[in-house]
Amino acid sequence: MSVTEPRRTEQEVLDAVLALAANLELPDVLQTLVETCSRLTGAPYAAINVTDKNDQSTTFVQVGIDERTAAQLEHPPGHHGVLSTIPAHGTLVLFDLMKDPAFKGFPPGHPPMHQFLGAAIRVGDSVYGHLYLAEKPGGFTEDDSRIVMALAAAASVAVENAQLYDLAARRERWLRAGQELTTLLLSGEKDEEEVLQEIVSTSRYISGADTAALILPGVRGRLFIEFAEGWSAQDIIGTEVPPDGVAGTALASGWGTLLDLSTAPGIRVPVMRRFGPALYAPMGTVEDPVGVLVLLRQIGAEPFDETDLATAETFAGQA
Repeated sequence: MSVTEPRRTEQEVLDAVLALAANLELPDVLQTLVETCSRLTGAPYAAINVTDKNDQSTTFVQVGIDERTAAQLEHPPGHHGVLSTIPAHGTLVLFDLMKDPAFKGFPPGHPPMHQFLGAAIRVGDSVYGHLYLAEKPGGFTEDDSRIVMALAAAASVAVENAQLYDLAARRERWLRAGQELTTLLLSGEKDEEEVLQEIVSTSRYISGADTAALILPGVRGRLFIEFAEGWSAQDIIGTEVPPDGVAGTALASGWGTLLDLSTAPGIRVPVMRRFGPALYAPMGTVEDPVGVLVLLRQIGAEPFDETDLATAETFAGQA
């Protein structure tokens, strides 16, 4: 090894840290991270597995496996086999993960891997995901661990910044949509049904929901899904929902709610069980209720969060 090589490596790591910090789009941050880890350590395979609070994989970004093979493989679980032994701090380095006592095998079609380095990516006090590197000729070194830990720390900051940027962008989109809706209503260019459909379309687009719907009160306080757009929309339009159910409670109380319709107890409308994450935002006030905006995602999709609820409630209130 030449005298100048360590300096060159340190400069490359510094450049990589700065490149990560410059990204404000989360997909770019994750892609840059795995590509950089692969390049600086010499590992042909690198991946990051982002998991939710239930340890289910929500995002998996990798380099090294061809697209066709990768498309046939399921995302690895967050904690299973060797992956469950990756520490929250530091790295796990194995010369042959297939001989490790915790190894539980690969899914069908997965290429064999031996040399392994794993590390946690932390955002705040929580583990955001895990970084995996594999198949470096000769095995991973302490220098590789040092490089990966530096990149993991930079990625932690970059991910947090990207999340804050995305949050601000989402709020801005909801605010702009509410203003445009107000202008549309005041202009009188569209009739009431067209405006209601516009509310559904706009909210679905901005929220990234698979389906959006409006539940409106009918005769004698009965509640019906009058408008819907997106996946399975035609199957739920016209559906009556109980006045003391999720929608009726939101309408009566003026408070929105988040839940998973596929697992929540007490869901009495069978067709709604085909959806997973759901957001209910009341329109109007307790004294003058108008309806309920409902945003839905398919089972297994990323759940809505409190920020989604707050911004959707503001939008629905304007509407």
